[in-house]
Amino acid sequence: MIHNSTYHILVKEHKSTENVRVIINPDLLPVDDSADKLLTNLTERYRGRAGKGYGVFEENTDSYPTSTIINDYLDEDILDDFHSCTERLMNHLMAESKHEAGAKGGKVAFIHYSEGGQEYFLVAILTEKVGLTAKNWTLTQNDVLNFENVRFAGRINISSWRSKNEKSRRYISFLKGQGEVSNYFKRFMGCSNVPMASQETKDLVTQIKAFATSKNLKLEERAHLLSNANGYLKELANNKPHPLQFSMSSFTNRVWPDEPQDLVDFFEQYGEENDCPISDGFVPHKGSLRGLAVQFHREKHWAFSFDDEAISNDEVTVEGGKVIFHHPPKDILDAYDKGGSE
Repeated sequence: MIHNSTYHILVKEHKSTENVRVIINPDLLPVDDSADKLLTNLTERYRGRAGKGYGVFEENTDSYPTSTIINDYLDEDILDDFHSCTERLMNHLMAESKHEAGAKGGKVAFIHYSEGGQEYFLVAILTEKVGLTAKNWTLTQNDVLNFENVRFAGRINISSWRSKNEKSRRYISFLKGQGEVSNYFKRFMGCSNVPMASQETKDLVTQIKAFATSKNLKLEERAHLLSNANGYLKELANNKPHPLQFSMSSFTNRVWPDEPQDLVDFFEQYGEENDCPISDGFVPHKGSLRGLAVQFHREKHWAFSFDDEAISNDEVTVEGGKVIFHHPPKDILDAYDKGGSE
């Protein structure tokens, strides 16, 4: 459900910091099918994009005023409406873009909406492309918004931010993009996203195992997926002379090459639902990869698979040359119950 939406224009030439200006839309957008289509296109593209950063608002609100501006709009005791809020944000965006020659202008969309019991504030810079329409046996060229190439976008989970819940570690997300250009948009968002390598790696291990479970993979397939993920992440951590940073796009293409977008979508949904999104830019923590180190073996009549975490938790032990699985499921025990039904 859309609460409020509008767009303004940032006028800025690529590779220049001169003559930057904004054109303010005098009105809000009506809440109609067109606004719904704008939101649907943006959220679908945003969710489907790999390579996001996550964080919280910077504490220095003088240098990073976005949190104050949005809070003034949300606070019922302050008479600052959505239009005033977005105009203030545009002036802040203009100031930040003047420090980045590589930044481009465009239509800047602002949408305050609710979805799935959560409240969000979405900002995206959209460029245009030439589109063709075919009607009455003629072709007509029109400038249309380019949703396929959204480079600068960010979203604030208002519900998590204002709940003051300590478990809501990162309520801001933004597209990281390539190089340093996207940093100006991160500064505009006022987002602090210091990577937490150990926790990020643990979350990634949890999610890749959850993905394997969701796919009902056979033992060999599951072992291959986890081993592949483990090997790739260790390559990053062990790279000499400097470890390499995690990239969601590179990771999903490496470990699930047939359907990488399938894995991206799973991580996006799991991260949202469990408040543990995976951010680009951290160096994998080798000690947290233990759960991906899989032992797998198959014989003619049996097979087993377990990871190193099962060993550390004493779920699998070795005694007198025998491997012992502790607390097996009931259906395994029933196979040895001589008095059970045939």
